[in-house]
Amino acid sequence: MCEEFFILTDKCEFVPDEELEQVLEFNMRACAYVYNKTLEFSIYRSNLVNEFGIGSKFKVNRSYTQDIVKTLKKQKHFLEKADSTCIQASTDRLIKAYEGYYNNRTGFPKFKSFKRNPVTSITLRNNDYKTKEGIKGSLRWEKDKFRINKLGLIKVKHKRDINGKIKEATIKKENGRWYVCIAYQLDKINPREEFPYGSYLGIDLGLIDFLTFSNGRVIAKPDLKRINGRIRYYQQKLTRQKQGGSNWKKLSKNSTNG
Repeated sequence: MCEEFFILTDKCEFVPDEELEQVLEFNMRACAYVYNKTLEFSIYRSNLVNEFGIGSKFKVNRSYTQDIVKTLKKQKHFLEKADSTCIQASTDRLIKAYEGYYNNRTGFPKFKSFKRNPVTSITLRNNDYKTKEGIKGSLRWEKDKFRINKLGLIKVKHKRDINGKIKEATIKKENGRWYVCIAYQLDKINPREEFPYGSYLGIDLGLIDFLTFSNGRVIAKPDLKRINGRIRYYQQKLTRQKQGGSNWKKLSKNSTNG
């Protein structure tokens, strides 16, 4: 019987310096390069088997991709500088893409583009190792900074207090801003505070009724058309008043309250 556990992800924003940003973008390009080369070799080998009968049939799995990565690192020495766990995560994505193709769930895997749709994220796995202070993880918190062994420390803007084991971290760039999404494994989730009335209440947000509670109480959907109309009415009157005057302050309060 397998043990139950939960995966909880915390998304934190951070601002990397110029050196760290270059390292992150280098790892993204390295992951895309390995992904494309693995896919290219798989297509070439598949064509040899299917069209010319050269070689034997194969399946894209972990041992197959690991052999390709070892060969690529011998040929392309710049891959030695990239984080090995993020390269493994990129080949795992290719394995999942092939599994979807084998099971007729998705189409054939596609190459990663460097210009039109570049790779904007990398996934790093957490591995434990022994030190003089004891066993440490390659991904861990050090006060308010997040430690990634090969990349260094990342100072995040905010974080949640989650008591769980860090499984992996995905660093992504969205609209020019950097985020780290940390996945925690929790054995169980306990509420931080007890419900004041000794029981729990379920709340459902719906389309017909705004809120429906498990005790039967229903809150109707607000009339947004009427509220927006009132706001528009007060804002039009507000433009005719002198800014900072008593009437302007009164109307400004009414327009915000609707």
